[in-house]
Amino acid sequence: MSTKFYAGIVFLILLPIIGTSCNKDRSKTPKEMQTDVYVAGSRDTITHTIATLWKNGEAISLSGNAQNARGLSVYVSGKDIYVAGYDFTGNYDKAKLWKNGVASDLSDGSNHASAFSVYVNGNDVYVAGYEMVGTNSIARLWKNGVAINLTDGNGTAYANAVKVSGGDVYVAGQEYIGTQNKSVAKVWKNGVAINLTDGSSLAAAHSIYLADGHQYVAGDEVATTVNVAKFWKNNAATNLTPGASGAPASAQSVFISGNDVFVGGYEFMGNAYAARIWKNGVATSLTDGARTAFLYSVFVENGTVYAAGVENNGSMNVAKLWKNGVVTNLTDGRYGAVARSVFVVTTEK
Repeated sequence: MSTKFYAGIVFLILLPIIGTSCNKDRSKTPKEMQTDVYVAGSRDTITHTIATLWKNGEAISLSGNAQNARGLSVYVSGKDIYVAGYDFTGNYDKAKLWKNGVASDLSDGSNHASAFSVYVNGNDVYVAGYEMVGTNSIARLWKNGVAINLTDGNGTAYANAVKVSGGDVYVAGQEYIGTQNKSVAKVWKNGVAINLTDGSSLAAAHSIYLADGHQYVAGDEVATTVNVAKFWKNNAATNLTPGASGAPASAQSVFISGNDVFVGGYEFMGNAYAARIWKNGVATSLTDGARTAFLYSVFVENGTVYAAGVENNGSMNVAKLWKNGVVTNLTDGRYGAVARSVFVVTTEK
């Protein structure tokens, strides 16, 4: 507001108001932010396996002691926390979705089924997984609990990951051919299959990410007899490991942050598998390969790289979370456990 050119009495009255306003502006402090880290996985007990959500390292049981269950994927939308997985209550695994700890059945328990991935777009909840029909498994997508078959059941197939962009639904997975010693890594876009490999070997797509009109997929393919970690950008493949001349490896998760491509997975280091992250194709090991470790999920938030996985302590698998390469044990190693998925949210306090 201009200060000139009012009568004296008016100017004197305005001075305290202006002064107060300026002082108030100076007293403002930066907004405090809260970062919450969610990890989905499972913990063993003496008799059962419990589907588990860790929030900032604190374990929350999603299933009770009446069944074996596992959490495989976590997604946070607003105040709602979704975990996809399965439980085993009778003769078959049942695909499950937990919303804020409350379980819903995606399958009826008459066949083996599992939910591998969950993604929320507005009011719609998408879950990717599979269900057995006869002797084969069908790659399946559930939208708001309603099942959609991606394959016809003539061959075994799995839907491993789901993402949505601009109204288009993308699902990554694989379909086996014949006697199941060969498979095709695939992306289904709105239910229409796109082949990433030619079916001449075993191949799988484990994770998908959509950014700036581009499609990124992480997976693996056998070259001769060695599993090669790789990713596809817009269906064009890049090998992260050398293949027949190298060690077995797998790419399990992909995340895009700015211009950087992060791929998480594992590679055999001579004695055991080591958890690894490839940033723009350059590998960093999170474990030393002395004991078996697997990385299943990577997530980048505000420049910080989070990874979830597992490492054996010599007798038991320990659920682990890495933050910029620094590890935190989510379990104490007395019983087996695994961390399968990480999701990070930053909000105002």
